Amino acid sequence: MNAWRHAHVIALVAAASALWLSGCLSFDEDGNLFFDPPSFVSGETFLEDLRNRLENHDPDAVREFCVRGFEALHGDDPDDLARLQSCAAAISRRGPALPGVKEYESWLESRMLYFEAAEDARLAAEQAKRNAEIERRAAAAQRAEQARAEQARAAQARKPRGGARTPPRLPPEPVETPAFDVASLPPLPDTYTTKPKPPREAPSTAATPSPPKPKQTAASAQGTTRGRAYWSKKIARRDPPRRAADVVPRLEAVFRDSGLPPQLVWLAEVESSMDPAAKSPAGAVGLFQLMPATARSLGLATSPKDQRLDPEKNARAAATYLKALHRRFGSWPLALAAYNAGEGKVSGLCRRRGTRAFDDIADALPTETQMYVPRVLETIRARTGADPDALPPPRG
Repeated sequence: MNAWRHAHVIALVAAASALWLSGCLSFDEDGNLFFDPPSFVSGETFLEDLRNRLENHDPDAVREFCVRGFEALHGDDPDDLARLQSCAAAISRRGPALPGVKEYESWLESRMLYFEAAEDARLAAEQAKRNAEIERRAAAAQRAEQARAEQARAAQARKPRGGARTPPRLPPEPVETPAFDVASLPPLPDTYTTKPKPPREAPSTAATPSPPKPKQTAASAQGTTRGRAYWSKKIARRDPPRRAADVVPRLEAVFRDSGLPPQLVWLAEVESSMDPAAKSPAGAVGLFQLMPATARSLGLATSPKDQRLDPEKNARAAATYLKALHRRFGSWPLALAAYNAGEGKVSGLCRRRGTRAFDDIADALPTETQMYVPRVLETIRARTGADPDALPPPRG
């Protein structure tokens, strides 16, 4: 009985704590407790409210957007990311002038492309659905027309052939022809043969059928943002980060010393827009966005001075981690997927699906990772001219 009461008290304390943290419980100046019921709003209402708060420079709106965006990036529904695109565009238009942006400016800058890509995929999926509906209706109309024509032919075949009879034709009256002498005709040649002419082939009026174009479905539209061609075009329209000229040579030296292809330093453009002080809502810091636990496991201190803010130390730790991931998974695409989504996630999918190829597990990875890997590879191609599929394995 005492154990049950103890558990009951713990549950009540936990519930009260949750209400307190959510802002539903509060005290006035006299110490009286008040309960303010939470308001439940739809997703569209929430987005409209968030957009209005961003437009009105609410300092807490950017923080809330970053948290929502981080959750959508690490979720499994690209539509969640697409719904936030209008808010991302509002932040992008105002930039650093918007209160709260400065703290996460570089993290937001490097991830704006994901919101755009998710919206592109959503629009493409809607267009594919509209095209499929148009084709379905056209096929239904064609089938109905064929059915009507078949019914008309059947009705014509069942129609009786009787009715008014035409009078029979009378044989023509005989006409007298003048007699002639057969002997007066010229003699026939000894050999008289005729060569039959080959029959003339009628020219073909049927046009040569063209190969059918591949149909775009909603599923294939969603998959376009995982394609390398999509990211190749997307990145070609963007300039390198303004910090790249100063940062890249230093990073390349670190990666060479660590036995990694120097082209991989452009991973920092995708992670942080080449900003050594970049910070994410989850607590990742630095050029290569190292989480606190990962950084400590790689020999970096996070307090009292955060060594992740040092470009060379951050790069060296990232190179060590990338080398270990490549040794475990055997390819750069899988190593990059594990860098973004986590080793356990990638390892589990490879084991369950019996594969060692990124494309075979891409559809089951988080939304960001599905776009992250092709984006990194095409960034390397665009910035260095190297073939990302031909990058050598680590040395040493």
